[in-house]
Amino acid sequence: MFLKFDWRRPNDETPVAANIIEPAAINGLGEVAAKLEGPWPDYPAALDDAMAAAERWIDSQLP
Repeated sequence: MFLKFDWRRPNDETPVAANIIEPAAINGLGEVAAKLEGPWPDYPAALDDAMAAAERWIDSQLP
């Protein structure tokens, strides 16, 4: 599982979107499991939101 943040400009304070990427069947590739759109007030808030969404996705994959 990877988190990838999208930034409008490299020096922005907060990202504009976050992607939760799961491993694909082919090594080295991934599939987008979820995409979150901002805005967030700051980077820690974006990270918290993305981590919570990733945890929910992982929990949904359990039997």
